[in-house]
Amino acid sequence: MATLFSAERDCDYGEDRISELPDDIRLTFLSAMGMKEAAKTSILSKEWRYLWAKRIHLDFNHLILLPESKPDPSNIYSFVVEQKNKYINWINQVVDLHCSPCIDTFRVAFRFDASDAHHIDKWVRFALLKKVQNLELNLFSTEVVYTIGFDVLKQSVSVGDNSINFLKSLSLTSINVTGDILEYLLSRCSLLEKLYVEDSRTLVRLKVAGLSGKLKQLAIRCCENLEKLEIDATNLIYFEYFPINACTNLVFTSMPVVFIEASFGGNCVGFDNTIVRDISHIAAQISKLSFNLMNCEIPTGVLPSFCNLKQLNLLVDGDVVFDLVAITHFLKACPLLRGFKLEIAWLSDNDDPWREAYELQKVDLSSGNAIRDNVEFEKVFGWAYFEAMEDRELERTTHPNLKVVEVVGFNGCNADVDLILFLVVFACNLETIICDPKRCFCDRTVVEVIEASKSRAAKLRNLIPPKIRLVIN
Repeated sequence: MATLFSAERDCDYGEDRISELPDDIRLTFLSAMGMKEAAKTSILSKEWRYLWAKRIHLDFNHLILLPESKPDPSNIYSFVVEQKNKYINWINQVVDLHCSPCIDTFRVAFRFDASDAHHIDKWVRFALLKKVQNLELNLFSTEVVYTIGFDVLKQSVSVGDNSINFLKSLSLTSINVTGDILEYLLSRCSLLEKLYVEDSRTLVRLKVAGLSGKLKQLAIRCCENLEKLEIDATNLIYFEYFPINACTNLVFTSMPVVFIEASFGGNCVGFDNTIVRDISHIAAQISKLSFNLMNCEIPTGVLPSFCNLKQLNLLVDGDVVFDLVAITHFLKACPLLRGFKLEIAWLSDNDDPWREAYELQKVDLSSGNAIRDNVEFEKVFGWAYFEAMEDRELERTTHPNLKVVEVVGFNGCNADVDLILFLVVFACNLETIICDPKRCFCDRTVVEVIEASKSRAAKLRNLIPPKIRLVIN
């Protein structure tokens, strides 16, 4: 049987034809491997010795280099330092030996400290000199220990050429970067399509404009000192905004020319619901909207018309009974809504004994006569059912376009069941209800709790019209 690689080309086992392939073809093989596996091919033959150093996708996945292991509890600090040094040495070895003129991706994700800043400087210069298209730096740090400065950027561009026209995606997490630096990059990265900044302590003011006409995705998250974000990006199709400072001023100076997907969270959706005010004049351009409402209330008051919104996702805190009245008020502002997903974040793995489990059998179905349609459903429950609830200001708006409702973290308690029954009545063309009892934010999942929630979800089959498909995940 012929082998792929042979030390002697004239042996009886056949020839090493793969090593005779052009470099670009063999590099496609290496691109399907991780960095560590690709480097191991250097021992196969002289044709492969340095080929791995021409890879253009440099993703330094620490989970591959540093497999999960349990440190000695008495010497954890030394273990962490040893692991970090291994990771740094691995990256430096690749950077020093790399011989391709350009790279597509450079990704580093690890926890560093201030003493490692010179290594990160070196990697940033290397990536920019190699005309990287996708640059991602994630330092996983609770204390930001690295700052990108003008000196590193200016050392990384060709002499006499101030442009960085090769960069298409930039992602910075737990890295200090000022608005001046980002605006400098935006003005020189005419091809930049994605900008992601998270946990920068030095970002105070940022204007996304200039030559950023190709920018399609923008995410600004958890920058605690951010005071103002001004956006002039007509080609934007995705915008994520999660401020820490409730007083941050968000300004759109131009309208996106296409429908966009938007995601909001943090303090911008709390207090006086400033985000609703700030996005009111682009509400008609949003086709998919997500709100992270952990520790916040659902936006109320006067809402803009999300007249082209097709999908609404809400993440709410399961330890606080979410407000059905506020949800119905929000849904009223979305007349063309097709899909609604409610994700309930349970921070514990108990069956929430402080809540009285919902009694699903509100009506006598012992005769076996199933409720055949929404009209009959409303006759059975009627507004007497909803008037029996504590809150009596539900928006009685119909939702004829709503097709799919999904409740993740379904528990079968009063709040989530009330919501489902309300939508069964007022979403006259509802096709599918998805109940998923998984606990998204729990450290562990108790099988008994999940099974109990599934059992309560199954009882909904007797309370909804047969034409509505009930899916229990």
